[in-house]
Amino acid sequence: MGVHPLPGTPLDREMVFYFNRPPAPLPEGTDTASLVTIYPPLPLSSARVQGNALVVSFSREHFLKNLAFLNVVLSKDLAAADGAPLAKEAAQHQFMVDPKGGKLSAMDIKELPDGAFLYRIALPALHAIVQTHFDIQLLDREDQPLMEPDGGPIKTSWDTDGTGAQILQFQLPADANYPARLLLTRNEAKNNQLDAFLAREYSIIVPGKELQITHVVWRKDNLDREFIDLKLNNKVPPKTLLERAKLFLVSDNQEVAFSMDPGENSVTPTSNFSISPMIKDLPDDAVFRLEITPPLISTNGAAALPEPFIRTVKRITREEQERQSRRRNDETIASYWQ
Repeated sequence: MGVHPLPGTPLDREMVFYFNRPPAPLPEGTDTASLVTIYPPLPLSSARVQGNALVVSFSREHFLKNLAFLNVVLSKDLAAADGAPLAKEAAQHQFMVDPKGGKLSAMDIKELPDGAFLYRIALPALHAIVQTHFDIQLLDREDQPLMEPDGGPIKTSWDTDGTGAQILQFQLPADANYPARLLLTRNEAKNNQLDAFLAREYSIIVPGKELQITHVVWRKDNLDREFIDLKLNNKVPPKTLLERAKLFLVSDNQEVAFSMDPGENSVTPTSNFSISPMIKDLPDDAVFRLEITPPLISTNGAAALPEPFIRTVKRITREEQERQSRRRNDETIASYWQ
């Protein structure tokens, strides 16, 4: 008898058992899923006999995540067409799934009316064991427990999706010290025979992506308005950015008032901003320092500024901008003909 995948090769949603002769036809009305017992229990997409093979498929990939091993017992109802029973040594099998495990995945993120975010996290296949045998912690960027305004720990709750998969959900305030970490740690005092199939610890960073400032340059438009052109890799609420940003004149380290377009009254999130220092008679060689401090979260709740952003930008005249533009064009043309 042969199996796929081979021992030592991770299982990827489908396992195949090859017999040395075709199995006997199954009695009418037999549920082919009853031909295999999965341990720990997992939902199947299908179990079918094809020629001399039994093919077993799983319904959703995330049910397999975070399991180290999977045991399968074949039913005694499987017999050869000539009546020979299934050999005992061929009845039990173990498949490697993900010996490292430990990672959770976010199902979805919802922004709430008060600016907070609701995170919904898919649990490992053995969600019943996770619920009863694992301790849940929500930690901030400094690995300190996240707290509710009343001083208690952040509350979590349970939900299910359309397939019956268990979802752990929690709400984080907009001013939390992001990024945060959900940590599930096995409570060693609560032993269970299924523990061997689970990692000792599961975690996920939320938001899972970095909010990046990708572009900070001095600009002067056709109306002679001067500003710092700022771009991010995700959209953020203008009001929040205005609250988290500070501008300093480097020469005397004094904080400078500025206007921002779009301003805090704009309700449309964007990734492009113009920051205009409110100073009369700017020196030609003025240098500014822009500082943006966390927490700053993208509008969709999927990205967070991982650390304070500090960048200096020098004022340049229109003539200097034009010279730089011509130089870049010349370099582009020269590289084309090389």
